[in-house]
Amino acid sequence: MEAMASGCRIVTSELAALPETTAGFARLVSMSGVENLASVTNWNRAGKPDWEGYTRRFLEATVGVLKENLGAGGATAENHLRQQVEYINRGYTWSVRAREWVEWLNIISVKPGRVAVQMITESLVDLEAAQAYFVKGNRLKDAGDLGGAIENYQKALEFNPGDAEVHKKLAEVYVLQGEFEKARSSCNLAIKFKPNFAPAYLTMGNALQAQDKLEMAIEAYLQALKIQPEFAEASANLGSMYYKLGQLESAVNCYQKALEINPQLSSVNLMMGSVLQQQGKLDAAIACYQKVLQLQPGNASAAEKLSSATAQKQRETTDSKFIELETESGAQQPVSVNEDEG
Repeated sequence: MEAMASGCRIVTSELAALPETTAGFARLVSMSGVENLASVTNWNRAGKPDWEGYTRRFLEATVGVLKENLGAGGATAENHLRQQVEYINRGYTWSVRAREWVEWLNIISVKPGRVAVQMITESLVDLEAAQAYFVKGNRLKDAGDLGGAIENYQKALEFNPGDAEVHKKLAEVYVLQGEFEKARSSCNLAIKFKPNFAPAYLTMGNALQAQDKLEMAIEAYLQALKIQPEFAEASANLGSMYYKLGQLESAVNCYQKALEINPQLSSVNLMMGSVLQQQGKLDAAIACYQKVLQLQPGNASAAEKLSSATAQKQRETTDSKFIELETESGAQQPVSVNEDEG
């Protein structure tokens, strides 16, 4: 459901309730040949399912979905996804489902049911209030009103204390305010409620980095990457830690990994260019600066660094030619011998 709500095309099996859940929006792949696996409680007792056949059908379905997004079919595919997202948001959000439960409990209309209705209704009100404060906090944070953002995040937590995302957002604001201990405490709460929450480890690393606790920051970034290997920001920040420790090759490797994930990160291209220039790899550094200017034509820092690297390359080229000419000139000069010495 999360993938459907995010606007992703879905390719999955026809197992269990997936046909009902996906409501015609997914490309369902036949489980023919793997019925034993789908029909027994203990998977170890299943026969030998035809995984090769299923894999082939799954790949064919995936390729078919991808082809539908090409050319003239792109508009149809986009309309399909818009309908899918609208369907999920209309019928599968917590507030909608909670109301459905309330209606069902009202139908059975017994005392325990009425108690449950009251509890669910109160919980629904709390969740909606928490969400409203969270959204307002995000808006104030983006506008630079950090105090207002903190106030709204804290109100959101009064209604929903276990919301890891709110604790993480609160930590981000504390980092911006320079209150790094509070930021780390909020990150710890986020991780408590959601242990495999990579963004919380990223923010924890940022707070530790600001406190100049580089080794601890590295551990936090590595934990974020262990949970979410394709986390460009964590890779980039890890690279910056290695740079501060003088481990330039490790820094470059991390920057390269971040750019493999997201080549459009101007700041990472700029940082990698600086490290490459320090290593004397001027052509690669120049390419990084040019990439930044391609993405951000008005980036003054990139323009300055590009000029510096280009000038350095010209000097080294000139020096190299001068040394070469000097060597050739020296090799061509005959050695004179004084007759008296001879």
